[in-house]
Amino acid sequence: MIKRLFACLFVVGLAGCQSDTQTSQPMTTMPPAGGGAGVSDLVGARGAGGETQLMARGYTLSRTQGLTAYWWNAASGNCVRAVTSDGRYQSVDPVGPAECGQASMAASAPAGGPPADIADLVGARGAGGETQLMARGYTLARTQGLTAYWWKASTGTCARVVTADGRYQTVVAASAADCRA
Repeated sequence: MIKRLFACLFVVGLAGCQSDTQTSQPMTTMPPAGGGAGVSDLVGARGAGGETQLMARGYTLSRTQGLTAYWWNAASGNCVRAVTSDGRYQSVDPVGPAECGQASMAASAPAGGPPADIADLVGARGAGGETQLMARGYTLARTQGLTAYWWKASTGTCARVVTADGRYQTVVAASAADCRA
């Protein structure tokens, strides 16, 4: 019994000794409290670890340009630019929504068009689209055949999503009454 106890303590002690001398800042899974995009702690993170953290915080990759990646968070309306060098994030800075292909944080839609925060879901696979809708703050209000109505309470937005062949064929704004029916 004593030998097992010492063996466990030895293993735990070894695990505590592991370090990465090149990482200057710890990474957390939750963004810091307060305003801003909450990603400045990712500077110095390894590229893959930084990507994982951004996705855990609700960001989706919008586009890349060389070693620069633009990440969009539909829930907060934030766009960030992550510049990678030597496999690590050299900078992670907030930029305007247009850099991520978004007009603004507003989820309003042009007449008959999709809400801006989910326009990119046209063509998405059904299950992946549902996951993205929920991640962006929408809840399923009701279904009617292959048509689903999704409600976003924070903006009062109702979206009608029509699925065909397992993919989202149309994503358009609908009246709030459509989500209550």
